[in-house]
Amino acid sequence: GAAEAMACGCVPVVADRYSLPEVAGDAGLIVPYGDPGAAADALRRALAAGDDARRAARDRVVRLFPRAARERVLFEEITRDVPDLAQPPLRIELGCGSTGVAGTIGVDARRTAQTKAVCDVRHACFRTGVADEVYSFCVLEHLDNPYELMDEVVRILKPDGRAFLRVPNIGTYSSHLDTTHRFLADLRIWRDVMEGYFERVTVVPVGTKYRDNRLLAAINSVLVRGLRFYELTQGWTFVCEHKRAAPTRGYVGWWQEPAADG
Repeated sequence: GAAEAMACGCVPVVADRYSLPEVAGDAGLIVPYGDPGAAADALRRALAAGDDARRAARDRVVRLFPRAARERVLFEEITRDVPDLAQPPLRIELGCGSTGVAGTIGVDARRTAQTKAVCDVRHACFRTGVADEVYSFCVLEHLDNPYELMDEVVRILKPDGRAFLRVPNIGTYSSHLDTTHRFLADLRIWRDVMEGYFERVTVVPVGTKYRDNRLLAAINSVLVRGLRFYELTQGWTFVCEHKRAAPTRGYVGWWQEPAADG
């Protein structure tokens, strides 16, 4: 169009119709619509125009159409038919093992089919505050000091992010069959741990403690699901929100207390 030609330093030749005369102004040549003779004469004059005329055309279009306005129009044209693609949430699983949570970046010390990043989950290879959601299922109990993993969870989590942390109940087979478990606790202790790091903690029960006797299993299920006796489950998933600006250690075992001087 005329504006593009003027931006290249050309003297425009336009008909006296529509908005073209407004674009060309005194920097262009305006001819009657449907007059080929006038158009041909104007074209010869435009081609023979000197540097001053060409510079005037370029300066006019730059003045009429600032760079920011042109970029905005171009962006609107390009994106008009492009659907709004929201950035998907970043989900990270610390200790994914060989199964993992679907849709997460799996982190584990050993390489498996689910592992995307091989590293110590207590020192993950992510920037601070990048994750929308952090998952860690059945990992905390494998550590002598679960607070090392809790520190890493809140480090990589966004301020408005959520953490999903699962642990077994100390009073069930899930805790004691695995001989690599190091830190086992009941619901009260785990809740204290979580609430020291997050302002809002929701407990989601996992399974039931008694499973073999049908009557006892049915009673157990009613107590858990109906009356929320969550201490009669195999374990718990803690849904943690609103990480604290200054986390505290809500539970410290006597063996974890610093030794007194002297």
